[in-house]
Amino acid sequence: MMEFLTPGGGPYTFGWRDALDILIEKGRVGADEDLNVVVLTGDGSAYGMGLSATSAAIERDLDFLYLCYDNEGYANTGQQTSAATPRAARTATDAGGAGAPGRKKDLFGIWIAHRPVYAATVIGSEPGPPVMMGVALLALVANATCLGLIARHRHGGAHMKASYIFSANDVLANVGVIVAGALVGWTGSRVPDLVVGTAIAFVVLLGAVRILRLR
Repeated sequence: MMEFLTPGGGPYTFGWRDALDILIEKGRVGADEDLNVVVLTGDGSAYGMGLSATSAAIERDLDFLYLCYDNEGYANTGQQTSAATPRAARTATDAGGAGAPGRKKDLFGIWIAHRPVYAATVIGSEPGPPVMMGVALLALVANATCLGLIARHRHGGAHMKASYIFSANDVLANVGVIVAGALVGWTGSRVPDLVVGTAIAFVVLLGAVRILRLR
């Protein structure tokens, strides 16, 4: 993996994609040696300095994944106003009452205009009770299975005793999350989640103390 801490991360990566395609075409690199090219960038490069390179790469139908973490400002250098900053948002360079004077560039619309194979946006949010309970149930099945396998060796060496302790804690945590999800869904309050989360943290802490005392 190569990491570029510059606005040129996108162009550099597209260069690697071009190089790989040329080497494969000339037979100097086998198709089984091809690499997935992934660009992980912030809005400074995506919205501004690197946009022309990204535009050309999409237009040329290069095979790559491009992920933009939208900080809505130049976060790497102190959160100054960028083309991704919403109007009136306060930043390091527009800290006054009026905030940023411009408007957020519609980068996603620009990308879509190029007709890429796939484009999507992801917005982080708190998982709802059904998601909490569903994921916890899957984890419970996996952890309970592991606990059953470990249980027969729980009196073995310190490593097996420790494995049994944290696996048992995982099962308790999964059950707690299921209970919390049900209570949050029933009451519409976040309090059960906070209470159960605190209880789980306490159980994990006790488990850690038990493991440290193992001989």
